[in-house]
Amino acid sequence: IKYFDEALKLNPKDPYPWRNKGYSLMQLGRLDEGLICVEKGLELDSTFALALETKGLIFAKQGKLKEGLQYLKKSL
Repeated sequence: IKYFDEALKLNPKDPYPWRNKGYSLMQLGRLDEGLICVEKGLELDSTFALALETKGLIFAKQGKLKEGLQYLKKSL
């Protein structure tokens, strides 16, 4: 996580570290924090497929299956 924070300090307008940090937080079970990061990445690039997929996975893990499926479909 700290390396993603360092990357974001260098270039906060890059959606990739936002998505990667969000994915890592999701893997650690920190779903709300992960979602915030992924959404920041999507603010920078609303068509970023990996971020859309990660948002869908987070929603699914939160039990929001309908919303999760919508984002997973958008990622294709």
